[in-house]
This record gives sequence, structure tokens and C-alpha cells, in this order.
Amino acid sequence: MNLCVMKSELKAKNLHAEEIFMKTGMTQKEISGIVGVSEKTLSNWAKAGSWEEKKLLKASSKQESINNLYQILLDQTRDKSISADERKKTTSAIKDLEDSRTTIPDKIEMCMDIILWMRKQPDIPLELIKEINRYQNEYVQDLIKNNATNK
Repeated sequence: MNLCVMKSELKAKNLHAEEIFMKTGMTQKEISGIVGVSEKTLSNWAKAGSWEEKKLLKASSKQESINNLYQILLDQTRDKSISADERKKTTSAIKDLEDSRTTIPDKIEMCMDIILWMRKQPDIPLELIKEINRYQNEYVQDLIKNNATNK
């Protein structure tokens, strides 16, 4: 195999691995299995690309991670070179996320979704929406305070 082709394939795997890492809660071991490289190679890529720092800056909700994994699975289904085992690993990651505990960002997102939905309802008075929003804000503040004191 041509050296340029090999480098191009490794670059594509690196980008795919970083995308999975950024969009999911999967471990480097799981990702290395999906993209077909050693854990050491993936660890080197993550370190060189500052993946951890990037992910911290781009914290996403659980639902966003699930949606991103579904997109990855769709892409894998279209790509005939992706093995059934790789698709199975992605499916397993989706299931793990869907079965996991709801996080504070997920709860905040749900509160925001409820308010947005209520605003679209012509029969719900604005004052009621504001009052519910105030209670939601208090709820979120309590969650954050309790989470900080339980660490």
C-alpha cells in the first residue's frame, strides 16, 4: 500500500476518532476498537490534539451525545467498509447513554424546552410562564448547589 494512502487513511481515522470522542462519552479503548487503531495510537492522537480540553470547552447534553451517535451510526450504515462489529459498538454506546442517569445539563435543557413549548401555546398566560420559569431557575440553582456540596 502506498505511504500517502496509509497516511491519508490514518488522518481520516484520527478525525473520526476525535469526532466520536467529542460527541460521546465513550472511552478511548472503545473508540480505538471502533476506528481500528491501537489504544496507544488513539491516546497519542488525543494528547496531541488536546481532545480533553476541547471536550471540556464544548460540554454537551446527553441528548446531543445520543443524537450525534445516531448520526455516526447512520454514517456507519451507509459506509459499507464499516464492520457490523463497529456498528454494534456504536449501538451499544447509544444504549448505554440512553440508560444512563439524567445529568444537570439534561435537566436544564428540559426546563428550557418546557418554557419554549409553553410560549408557543396561545392559551397559557405569560405571567404563568414567568412564574414557572422562576421556579425552574430555583430548582436548577438547588441542583447545582447540592451537587457542589456532595462532591
